[in-house]
Amino acid sequence: MQCQEVTISLYEGAVPGFASVEMDRLYQNPFSSLLHHAQHGSIDAMTSTYVARMNGRVTTALMFRREKGVVRVLNEQLQIDAGEMERFARHVYAAYPDVNIIEFHAVAVHGGRLSLPYQRFHCTEDIVLELPSDAGAYRARLGKSTRSYISRYMNKLRREFPDMVHEVREGGQAAEADLRAIIAMNAARMEGKQHESYIDEAETGRIIEMVRRHGLVSTVRLRGRLCAGAINVRVGGNYFLKVIAHDPAYDEYRLGTLCCFLTICACIERGGREYHFLWGRYEYKYRLAGVQRDLDHIAVYRSRRQALRNGRLVLRNALTGCSLEARSWLTTMLREHASLVSAWRRTKHVLGKPRQAGGACRVRPQPNDLR
Repeated sequence: MQCQEVTISLYEGAVPGFASVEMDRLYQNPFSSLLHHAQHGSIDAMTSTYVARMNGRVTTALMFRREKGVVRVLNEQLQIDAGEMERFARHVYAAYPDVNIIEFHAVAVHGGRLSLPYQRFHCTEDIVLELPSDAGAYRARLGKSTRSYISRYMNKLRREFPDMVHEVREGGQAAEADLRAIIAMNAARMEGKQHESYIDEAETGRIIEMVRRHGLVSTVRLRGRLCAGAINVRVGGNYFLKVIAHDPAYDEYRLGTLCCFLTICACIERGGREYHFLWGRYEYKYRLAGVQRDLDHIAVYRSRRQALRNGRLVLRNALTGCSLEARSWLTTMLREHASLVSAWRRTKHVLGKPRQAGGACRVRPQPNDLR
């Protein structure tokens, strides 16, 4: 039996050149990529990197920042083994005597419990479709009503727009004008629902850069005009839906859902392993066979004594966890009971009027909302 030798390297105040390729290989997720965090200003002289190797092969690569006794891991939406997480925590505590708390955000932990004291609560989700080998197998996986839905509206669309063109372009082949048009359509739909899109010019620039390096853009044109599109990012065998939108003039054709279906088929043709709809429990994601994966926020403490000494953080995490769990339960109940959804929307419409006048904060939809 081969001995599994684990070696650990800590790169203080640096992200080594090889880390980008290794993180993409290990986690296959843009939110764990060097590019994503560099775009958002997380990479600087305060950023360090932890790398674990087993028999010389990298098995863990985590970027983190250390501030006032707290280490915050930058990698998000990764799946990590509990043993790897504990190994990281113990190494960090040995290297930094002043650190008493380590925080992970939006991670899925497998393989048991930690022996160190910790708090864990659900903070978001990723709706994921495991891609089959071909589009026919994918269509067969869909529910009977969904297959009928797609066939009916696709036939209606092609019958009334015989010049319909669906195109897929990757990386630098995607036209910037198309990206901006998709983002503009998405912003217009949000504005129509009295929401402001968070995709400003700076975020648009980040999306364009990400697409040039790792993107797949799917568009539907009718009579020569772009009427729907989906902006996706690929890391390894995984595709991630960043923005989807369509012209509301074509709502009667369910153009957004059709565009998403065609995009998924294109990812299957390219040998994709998973399609990630990301967060936001919109019905079309489940209709298209997405399965919800819950992601947690985890705070790992050096000891029970340190957990007690940081009682304010412990309490805040507990309250946040309870609040998010309650919201998650309500969202699930509303999604599973269509009649309650309808009643809830009517109630929000009635109750929302006076709050809109007062400028109260409202929950905004995500760019992958097709409602």
